[in-house]
Amino acid sequence: MGAARRVGPVGAGADCVASEDGANGWSHKPAAGRLMGFLDWFRKRPEPAAAAPAKGARWIKASASPFGVRMLDLRPVTQGMISTSADPENARRAISWSTATVDTLPPFDPGSEGARVACELEYPVAESFPDGLLYAPPAMEQKWALFHQAGTIVAVRSWSGQIAAVARGERHGDRLVLRELATVKPGLGMFGDPVATFDWLVRTHALKQELPLPCSQDGLDRLAKAPLAVFSSFGDMARLASAAPVTAPAPARPLRVSSAIFQAARQDDAARVRALLAAGGDPDTPSPSDGYVALHVAMAHRQVDVMRALLAAGANPRITTDDGRSALGIGIVNGAPIALLEELADAGGDLGAVTTDGFGLLHAAAEVDRADAVGWLLARGLEPTTTTKAGFTPLHIACGLGHAEAARALLSAGADPAAPSPKGTPLELAARAKHATVLAVLAGHRSPS
Repeated sequence: MGAARRVGPVGAGADCVASEDGANGWSHKPAAGRLMGFLDWFRKRPEPAAAAPAKGARWIKASASPFGVRMLDLRPVTQGMISTSADPENARRAISWSTATVDTLPPFDPGSEGARVACELEYPVAESFPDGLLYAPPAMEQKWALFHQAGTIVAVRSWSGQIAAVARGERHGDRLVLRELATVKPGLGMFGDPVATFDWLVRTHALKQELPLPCSQDGLDRLAKAPLAVFSSFGDMARLASAAPVTAPAPARPLRVSSAIFQAARQDDAARVRALLAAGGDPDTPSPSDGYVALHVAMAHRQVDVMRALLAAGANPRITTDDGRSALGIGIVNGAPIALLEELADAGGDLGAVTTDGFGLLHAAAEVDRADAVGWLLARGLEPTTTTKAGFTPLHIACGLGHAEAARALLSAGADPAAPSPKGTPLELAARAKHATVLAVLAGHRSPS
C-alpha cells in the first residue's frame, strides 16, 4: 500500500480574531477538545512507564492511562509519518472520497478466504439517517472510508477502493444494531478480533472517539516489536493499542452521513438535487462535517439554483450547524451577494441566529469586512451594540482585525468606539494592532463634522 516517510511536526492553526477576541469567530472551528473531556490527554506525550519496547513506541502503565489499562503508545510512530505511493491512481483515489456516494461502491466479494461472524454492535444514529458517506479520509495517512447503506456499514480501503468488511443489521429508533460482520482475509483480523477492530473503526473514524486499537496479546506483542506494521493498515488513526478490554464512553454525537443530496449540493448539481428531493430525499440531513446540511453548502458556494431547489422542497432556512452557524451567516462570511441573502431571509432565514460563542450576523460581517452586509443587517433591524458571550461587539472585531469599511459602517449606525471589552475598547484594539486605516476612521468619527 505504498511507502511511509517521517516528517517533522505540523504548525499550529491560526488564532481567532487577531488574537484579541478570545473566542471563536465565524471563520474558525471550535477546539476539538470540547467534544470530549479526555481528548486533550491524547495530545500530551506522557512519560514512558518502562523502557520503550521498540524505537518510537512505548508502554503506558494502567495508572497513567485514561482507560485504566496498560497500553502501547504508537503516537511517536504513526503521528510522524506521511504516506506516498508510486501508483498515481491509488494516490488520487485515497484523497477522493469526500464526494463519494454509495452507488459508486464496488460489489463486495469476500472470496474463498472471507469470513462471516455474528456480532452485537450498536450505535446512535441521527434522526435523518439515509444511505451515504459516514467517513471520508482527509489525507493518504488515513486508510479507511466508511458508508451506510440500507442498515449496513461498509468499510472500504481508501487506497484500493475495495470493500474489506460489511456489517449488516437494522435500525431500531435512534440506534443502528449490527448482527453480522463479513470480512476479507486478513483484513481486520491482523492484530486482533475483527469485530472489535470494526467497532474501533466506526468509533474512531465516524464518531470521532479516541480509543486504543484493540489487539490480541499476540498482536500487541508483534506491534511492540514492530510498531510501524500498524501504519499500512490503520494509518495515523492508530495512536494507542491495548490487549485489555476498554469500555468506550458514550459518543458525543450520533452517526451521520453525507447524503446524496448533500453531495449533489457540493457538486453544484441543482438538477440532481431536485431529482433526489422529488424522490423523497430529506434536504435537512446533517452531515458528519459539524452538522452542515445542503443549504449551508449552497450558501457557502453562492449556489442560487441549489438554494432555491432546497427551499422549494421544504428545507429549514433556520437550521444551524453544531456550533450554531446559520445559513445566513455562512453566506455572509463566504461572500454571498446581498440579493441572495435577502432571498434567504425572506424565506425565513434567522437574522437573530448566534453561534454557541454568541457571534451574530453583524459579528460575522465585521469579521470578513463586509460593509455591504453590515448595512443590510442594520437596515433589517440588528443592533450594532450586541456582544458575544466573551463581551465583544461587532466594532471590537472590525477594529481588532483592521477592517476599516466594516468599522465605518458600524460607527455610522451608532456603534461606540469606547465600548469596553475584556481586551479593551475598539480604539485600543486598533491602536495595539497598529491598524492605521481603522485608526483614521475612528479619528474621523470623533472629529467635528
